[in-house]
Amino acid sequence: MAFRLGQKVVCISESYRPESAVRHGEVKNLPRLNRVYTVRAIKRTGHIYLREVRNPLQMWEEGRSEYAFHPARFRPVVDKQTDISVFTALLSKHDRKSKVPA
Repeated sequence: MAFRLGQKVVCISESYRPESAVRHGEVKNLPRLNRVYTVRAIKRTGHIYLREVRNPLQMWEEGRSEYAFHPARFRPVVDKQTDISVFTALLSKHDRKSKVPA
């Protein structure tokens, strides 16, 4: 899944490999399951940085940088437009019935 800058994503996995920096305590701030985040940057590898989760810079194989999260841990937020016309129609029918003289 390719994300874009500013896109809202949901964390779908909190598990990390035993050899990861997360398990060794090198990364302090992590995304939480089912919470919504905003993509603030994307590495060439596709790993993402989140606006709401920041960590100190550290030395890695490719140089000094902040820990980036694997995109497989996230899915895009789906904005659903709620259509309430069915409910408003029911209410208007109810209003019309209640105004009919007995």
